[in-house]
Amino acid sequence: MKKNLLLLLLPILICNCSKPENSAISKIDIRGHEVNILHYSELDGTNSIKLSDIATDFHFIPLETNKDCMIGYAYYHIYDKYIIVVNPYEKILLFNGKGEFLRKLCIAGKGPREFQNAVTTVDEENDVLYIGDESKSYFMSWDLTNGNYLGDIPRVYSGRLKNIIFTEDNTLICAPCVGNGEAGKYYIFEQDTKGDLIREIKAPEQKGWADSNDKLLYFSGSSYNYIPINIDTIYRVYGSELIPYWMFDFGRENEQLAGKPGGRSFDYEFESDRFFVGNIFTISKVETNATEGGSSTRTSHKVEHLTIDKKTNQIYLNDKLRNDFIGEKESYLSLLKVLPNNSIYQAINAISLIEHAEKVEADPDANLEVKLRLKKLLTQIDIEDNPVLIVGELKK
Repeated sequence: MKKNLLLLLLPILICNCSKPENSAISKIDIRGHEVNILHYSELDGTNSIKLSDIATDFHFIPLETNKDCMIGYAYYHIYDKYIIVVNPYEKILLFNGKGEFLRKLCIAGKGPREFQNAVTTVDEENDVLYIGDESKSYFMSWDLTNGNYLGDIPRVYSGRLKNIIFTEDNTLICAPCVGNGEAGKYYIFEQDTKGDLIREIKAPEQKGWADSNDKLLYFSGSSYNYIPINIDTIYRVYGSELIPYWMFDFGRENEQLAGKPGGRSFDYEFESDRFFVGNIFTISKVETNATEGGSSTRTSHKVEHLTIDKKTNQIYLNDKLRNDFIGEKESYLSLLKVLPNNSIYQAINAISLIEHAEKVEADPDANLEVKLRLKKLLTQIDIEDNPVLIVGELKK
C-alpha cells in the first residue's frame, strides 16, 4: 500500500463520484464496496463541538486508591461489572464497576503468567481477559470472576502484536507490527481459542518493521477497520483482504509536501455506527538542530479535530472536542477513548480534576449544575488519588 493511494484513483473519482448532501464527502465504488472520500478543500470550520453533542449518560467513577493499586500510565476496559486497568509494561489491575479495587491480575516479568509488552482484549459475556505478549508463543487467559488463571492458548504466529480483539464469533483477530517476527508477515490474522488459523491477510515484505502510536486495528461496532501508518486511507477488513473505506483528499500537492510545512495527514481516533472522529495534522514548522551524533528534526503541527455525524450529515472541524460535562471552555484535559461496547471515557488525574474544579467554582459564568457536580466529586477525592473516569455512552 502506497502513501496517498487516493492519487492513483483520481481518474476514477472524476468519472464515478456521487455527491451526497454534504459536498465535502463523495463516494466511489471499489470492487463492489462503497468508499468515502473526504475532500479537505470543501471543509469549513464550525462552532466548537461539545461532548454532549455525541454522547450522553455521563457519570464519574473515582478509582479506589491504596498501595496495592496505584495507577500511572494505563488504558482501560470498562464494563458494568468490571474495570480493567492495563499498564502494558508494568501490571494489570481489576476493579469492580463502582471503582472498588478487587485484585492485581498479573505483573510484568519474564516468567509464566507474566508479560513484557501486553496487548489485551475481553470476552465480556464469559468474563475472560486475554493477554498477548511478544515474548510468548501463546495467549494467556484469566477468569475475571475470581482472578484464576485459565491457561495458555497456542498462538498461530509468534512476534509482536499491536492489538487483539475478541470477536462475537469467539475468535481472536490480531494486528501484528508489520515486519516484526513471524507475525509481522501479516496485516491481520484471526484464530480460534484452540490455536487454529481462521484467516490471514498478508503484508508486503519490507525492511525493518512498522509500529504506530495507537492501534492498527479498530472495531467500529459493525466492522473491523485497519489503519496503516503514515497513510491517508483507512481500510475495512473484508474476508482475506483490506478494501479502502475512508480516503482523504488533501490535494495533489500533498505528496510533495510530505515532511514539509503545509503537508497534511489524518489520525483516526474512533468510529461508531453514527460518528466518525479523528484529527487532521498540518505541518506548521520543521526545525533541524545539530547534535553530537549529527542532527535532529522537530516538527510542529496545527491540529484540527474532525467529527462527522453520519446520521445528520453534519461535519464539525475545529481545534477541540469540549467536555461540557465538567464545564470545559477552551481545552480538554485528556483524550477521549471509545470502547467496543459503545462506551466513551476520559481518565483524568485527580490533581488535574481538582485544579479544574477550583477554576470552575471561581468562574461566575460557569453552569450551576456543573459546579454542584464537581463540588460533590471533590468530597470523594484528593490530590494523591488514582485517576477519575468520566464514562458515558455514544449517541445512536
